[in-house]
Amino acid sequence: MQRHLLRQLHRLAWLDAQLASTGVHAADASKRLKTSVKTVRRELDLLHELSPLVYVEDDQFGRRRWFYADRRRRLFSKWFGDKGRK
Repeated sequence: MQRHLLRQLHRLAWLDAQLASTGVHAADASKRLKTSVKTVRRELDLLHELSPLVYVEDDQFGRRRWFYADRRRRLFSKWFGDKGRK
């Protein structure tokens, strides 16, 4: 149970960092996080509930990209430090 929660927190923190920078495609994030697209979408929905400033845009290929409206404010800003960002 604890390992599951730690993995979920790690996913949320990584998604939080991506939302604040270039945005997130669920399919690309699922490959990076080694999980299903459904799990990534669930995590994005959870972040949307915690921070309603998450919005979605469709690119020219019809893929959805998730962003923060205000990219200066993040939920998990300093929890994992700079080591986890790549």
